[in-house]
Amino acid sequence: MNQLAPVSPSGERLPARDYTAALLRRAAADGSVSAERLESVRTALHKAAAGNAAAFTKGRSSTVTRAQAEGFYRAVFYQLDAALLPMQSDAAALEALRSADIGTLLGTGQQHILAAYEQAKSAFRRAYRLTQPFETVFFRGLLDSFAAFCTQYDARFRADAVTLDEEYPLLGGRRVPLGGVLGAHFYYTALLHEGELLACFPAEEIRTMLRQYAARYRTTPDNVAENLADLVLRQWLAGALCGRTGLSMYLPEHAADILTERRQLRSADALCEEMRALLFGSPLAEPEGAAEYAAAALPQIAAGLYRHLTGGTAAAWIPASGMSTESVEKVSPTDP
Repeated sequence: MNQLAPVSPSGERLPARDYTAALLRRAAADGSVSAERLESVRTALHKAAAGNAAAFTKGRSSTVTRAQAEGFYRAVFYQLDAALLPMQSDAAALEALRSADIGTLLGTGQQHILAAYEQAKSAFRRAYRLTQPFETVFFRGLLDSFAAFCTQYDARFRADAVTLDEEYPLLGGRRVPLGGVLGAHFYYTALLHEGELLACFPAEEIRTMLRQYAARYRTTPDNVAENLADLVLRQWLAGALCGRTGLSMYLPEHAADILTERRQLRSADALCEEMRALLFGSPLAEPEGAAEYAAAALPQIAAGLYRHLTGGTAAAWIPASGMSTESVEKVSPTDP
């Protein structure tokens, strides 16, 4: 049980990955959990891992390999992660470790794991339907890892063992904060929110934007490697910051010049606040959870625009800077 080795105490919020192990290390270091209680937690975890081993072998053998034993311990810790992380604070999680029945916590964690598994599958299926009209080879590549997630995942004995294909990036470069099924739930839910955002915009206008963006880099729309929601939000924000209303990819003439003239002296923080007001004042605020998800990426998006404004390259920040109602011919519904 090296996971309980003392570490230096810290007032910072602990990371989600390997949360229980980190929480117990902090408790051992600062004495916030008694040595007796730590020993009882250790015993309970050992008993749970041994129970998993017995269930795995179905009583045919009392011996498992070292790798299997380590896997059972990781799964037990992961169950506690699933129970403690929803408490939203280290103090609440620590109090649970201090006073709650460990077996009950493990049972709660397993329930959360099973729920997260079903919710993750549903989220990806919905995300795929929403994004499919614009999907790239990178987004389509998620199907293989999702199929493995549906057919090979072991929620009982290997709840922590999920390998996600993150080749398709999330909006704002967001990273999955933890592994296992909880990480899959985070990733697939994020993709669902991105699909909901895409669905708010005219599909043909998104296709037009992607064609222009792809042409800039001498590729094809289905080979665009960037996050689709990021491109759509940047295109829409460019128009909205120039005074355009509604949800459209089309820009006023000379949008880059207008952006540079009006906002080159603004700070990145001020740009972010303006973007946030535009986001929540638009129909994009309606899909539940999607607006808050997008808002979390605005600091990164605003910082990118600020760098281009100060560098005099605003047109490079706009995915399709020449896409104006005056200069771009709309594609027909039959165009790819």
